Amino acid sequence: MDILFENRYERTKDFHKEICSYSFFKRPLMIAVYIVLALIFILCILSLVFTGIYPFDNTAGFYLPFLAIVMVVIIVRYVRAVEISHKRDLEINNGKPEESQRLIFS
Repeated sequence: MDILFENRYERTKDFHKEICSYSFFKRPLMIAVYIVLALIFILCILSLVFTGIYPFDNTAGFYLPFLAIVMVVIIVRYVRAVEISHKRDLEINNGKPEESQRLIFS
């Protein structure tokens, strides 16, 4: 049997950043959530300048800090997830990054 395809990689911190960035930022559901949050954020900014955008009292004073806190929490969770997954791999492999190899035979 001949080797048709060989795949080798190390699970370094960059690997964990790539995996976590997909799950936190690039999934279709998360993109939709971020678009909705961005639209609400833009409406809040506009309601500070042009009063009367919202049909009720000016609530931008509540929404702006809330949205800012949500954005900061998402970023902090991403950074913590990368650190935790990388430290877990190093702990399991005695301080060395895990090396994986996949072979496909013809």
